[in-house]
Amino acid sequence: MGTILDYVSVYSNTNAIRTASRSVSLPASATEIKGQSDAMKKLQEDYETLKSAVSQYSTTLQMDLMAIDLLVDSQVQKDKNQSELFKQGTGIFDTCLTP
Repeated sequence: MGTILDYVSVYSNTNAIRTASRSVSLPASATEIKGQSDAMKKLQEDYETLKSAVSQYSTTLQMDLMAIDLLVDSQVQKDKNQSELFKQGTGIFDTCLTP
Protein backbone atom coordinates (compact mmCIF):
# COMPACT_ATOMS: atom_id res chain seq x y z
CA MET A 1 0.00 0.00 0.00
CA GLY A 2 2.86 2.38 0.85
CA THR A 3 4.40 1.80 -2.57
CA ILE A 4 1.17 2.68 -4.35
CA LEU A 5 0.87 5.91 -2.35
CA ASP A 6 4.47 6.77 -3.17
CA TYR A 7 3.76 6.13 -6.85
CA VAL A 8 0.64 8.33 -6.75
CA SER A 9 2.61 11.07 -4.99
CA VAL A 10 5.43 10.96 -7.54
CA TYR A 11 2.91 10.82 -10.40
CA SER A 12 1.02 13.86 -9.11
CA ASN A 13 4.25 15.78 -8.55
CA THR A 14 5.39 14.93 -12.07
CA ASN A 15 2.07 16.09 -13.50
CA ALA A 16 2.31 19.33 -11.53
CA ILE A 17 5.77 19.94 -12.95
CA ARG A 18 4.55 19.22 -16.49
CA THR A 19 1.61 21.57 -16.06
CA ALA A 20 3.86 24.31 -14.72
CA SER A 21 6.36 23.80 -17.52
CA ARG A 22 3.64 24.22 -20.14
CA SER A 23 2.82 27.67 -18.80
CA VAL A 24 6.37 28.88 -19.47
CA SER A 25 6.81 30.12 -23.00
CA LEU A 26 10.27 30.18 -24.47
CA PRO A 27 9.75 33.36 -26.53
CA ALA A 28 8.81 35.26 -23.38
CA SER A 29 11.89 33.92 -21.62
CA ALA A 30 14.06 34.76 -24.61
CA THR A 31 12.66 38.30 -24.68
CA GLU A 32 13.33 38.72 -20.97
CA ILE A 33 16.90 37.46 -21.39
CA LYS A 34 17.43 39.69 -24.44
CA GLY A 35 16.05 42.64 -22.49
CA GLN A 36 18.41 41.91 -19.62
CA SER A 37 21.27 41.52 -22.11
CA ASP A 38 20.44 44.88 -23.71
CA ALA A 39 20.24 46.49 -20.29
CA MET A 40 23.61 45.00 -19.32
CA LYS A 41 25.15 46.21 -22.58
CA LYS A 42 23.79 49.73 -21.95
CA LEU A 43 25.10 49.64 -18.38
CA GLN A 44 28.55 48.59 -19.63
CA GLU A 45 28.53 51.37 -22.24
CA ASP A 46 27.56 53.93 -19.61
CA TYR A 47 30.25 52.58 -17.27
CA GLU A 48 32.91 52.85 -20.00
CA THR A 49 31.82 56.43 -20.75
CA LEU A 50 32.01 57.32 -17.06
CA LYS A 51 35.37 55.57 -16.71
CA SER A 52 36.75 57.55 -19.67
CA ALA A 53 35.45 60.85 -18.27
CA VAL A 54 36.96 60.15 -14.84
CA SER A 55 40.27 59.18 -16.45
CA GLN A 56 40.35 62.40 -18.48
CA TYR A 57 39.45 64.42 -15.40
CA SER A 58 42.20 62.70 -13.42
CA THR A 59 44.76 63.44 -16.14
CA THR A 60 43.69 67.09 -16.33
CA LEU A 61 43.79 67.40 -12.55
CA GLN A 62 47.30 65.92 -12.40
CA MET A 63 48.51 68.31 -15.11
CA ASP A 64 46.95 71.29 -13.29
CA LEU A 65 48.56 70.23 -10.02
CA MET A 66 51.97 69.95 -11.71
CA ALA A 67 51.51 73.42 -13.27
CA ILE A 68 50.59 74.88 -9.87
CA ASP A 69 53.62 73.16 -8.32
CA LEU A 70 55.90 74.69 -10.96
CA LEU A 71 54.42 78.15 -10.41
CA VAL A 72 54.85 77.86 -6.64
CA ASP A 73 58.44 76.64 -7.04
CA SER A 74 59.14 79.54 -9.40
CA GLN A 75 57.72 82.06 -6.93
CA VAL A 76 59.67 80.52 -4.06
CA GLN A 77 62.87 80.81 -6.10
CA LYS A 78 62.13 84.46 -6.92
CA ASP A 79 61.51 85.16 -3.22
CA LYS A 80 64.83 83.50 -2.31
CA ASN A 81 66.65 85.57 -4.93
CA GLN A 82 65.13 88.81 -3.64
CA SER A 83 65.94 87.84 -0.06
CA GLU A 84 69.57 87.32 -1.03
CA LEU A 85 69.69 90.71 -2.72
CA PHE A 86 68.26 92.37 0.40
CA LYS A 87 70.76 90.55 2.61
CA GLN A 88 73.61 91.78 0.42
CA GLY A 89 72.21 95.31 0.40
CA THR A 90 72.68 95.64 -3.32
CA GLY A 91 70.12 96.05 -6.04
CA ILE A 92 67.34 97.15 -3.69
CA PHE A 93 65.82 99.43 -6.28
CA ASP A 94 66.14 96.76 -8.96
CA THR A 95 64.23 94.26 -6.85
CA CYS A 96 61.48 96.80 -6.14
CA LEU A 97 60.91 97.20 -9.86
CA THR A 98 60.84 93.44 -10.44
CA PRO A 99 57.29 92.13 -10.22
